[in-house]
Amino acid sequence: MKFLTMHQSREWLAAFGATINDDRALLLNSKQHGMRALETHLPSVPPMLANFLERVVDWLPRGKERLLWLSDWTTYPPHSYRFFESVWTAFGGSGPVIETAGCLFKPDHGDVNQEFSEEPESFTLIGLSLLVVNFDWRACIVTQDGDGASRIDFGDECMSFSTSESIKLEEARALLDQFNLKYKQIK
Repeated sequence: MKFLTMHQSREWLAAFGATINDDRALLLNSKQHGMRALETHLPSVPPMLANFLERVVDWLPRGKERLLWLSDWTTYPPHSYRFFESVWTAFGGSGPVIETAGCLFKPDHGDVNQEFSEEPESFTLIGLSLLVVNFDWRACIVTQDGDGASRIDFGDECMSFSTSESIKLEEARALLDQFNLKYKQIK
C-alpha cells in the first residue's frame, strides 16, 4: 500500500484517461470507456454492511492495483476525522489526510471464484471503506480493467458500481440481488 498526493494520484489515473478536478472529484471519461453504472442505498444493519463491503471490494477486477480516493470528509465534530487519520497514519500515511488523500493498494491475485480475498491489503481496503461509509464521507475506489476502468463510489448513504465491462455490471446486479438491495441504472 502506498499513500499518494493529489499530483501522484493524477499521474496514476492518467494511464487510463481519468483525472481529479480542483474540487477533488475523480472523473472518468464515461463515453471513452463505455461506462455504465448501478446505484443503491447501503445496508443499514452493521453486520450486513460489513459483509456487503467485503463483497464490494471483491467485485473489483483481480490482478490490478486499486486506488482509494477520498474526495470529501468532515472534520467536525473531530472524533471521526481524528480516528480515521490515526488509522490512515498507522498504515503509512504521513501528514493530514488532505495532503495524501489517495491510497494505492497492490493487486489482489486471488482466484476469481475465491469467496473472500486473502490479500492483507484487501483487508485494509475493506476496513477503510467501512469507516468512510460509516462516517458518510465521499470516496471512490477505482481500478483499470482492460481498456477502461471499474469504479465504486461512496457518499450520501448510497454507493454505485461503474464499469465498462458488461460481465462486471451483471456481477454487480447479482451482488445487489444477493443482499436484496434495490438499485437503478444511472448511466
